[in-house]
Amino acid sequence: MILELRLSNFYSVADEAVISFEMGKKPTQSGYDIFLANGDRINKAIAVVGANGAGKTQLVKAFAFLNWFTTDSFLAGNGDSSIPYAAHSLHKDKPTVFNIAISSGR
Repeated sequence: MILELRLSNFYSVADEAVISFEMGKKPTQSGYDIFLANGDRINKAIAVVGANGAGKTQLVKAFAFLNWFTTDSFLAGNGDSSIPYAAHSLHKDKPTVFNIAISSGR
């Protein structure tokens, strides 16, 4: 289960962006809560808000890319194939970074 995704230099995301599914202890419980064995809560649903062109779609592209990379990328070629993504146009010389925090279960 994904707890948090951190990414940088991916499409229009230049600096580090963080998507967290973790919740504080005080928010009212809802039907979307998942309780982990250690007592933490995460939420199955989040909302991303922002002006047009602010990068909301790029965050969705990050999840789509990670899904492809972890499930199908090994089928795409012989290991020398390029990975289909785009770094930020101002930082093409820097690496793209993904960090995923996961929970081992409920």
